[in-house]
Amino acid sequence: MNKELAKFLRKLTHLLRCRVTLLKSLTILEKEEYNPQIKELITRVLARVQAGSPFSRAFPEDEMVQSELI
Repeated sequence: MNKELAKFLRKLTHLLRCRVTLLKSLTILEKEEYNPQIKELITRVLARVQAGSPFSRAFPEDEMVQSELI
């Protein structure tokens, strides 16, 4: 899972450096993701960001991310 999470973060970083907005970047990655676990993660983070949470909170608060970091 660490490799898949790192791959997602690299793609997200690339989109953000290309000046694609965070919401648009997450939406694009959600549509393109084949790994069901990463897709679910993106969906949850996207929903939190759309609800007003900053990404800096929405991402680390996810249980999948926490279990990978421990």
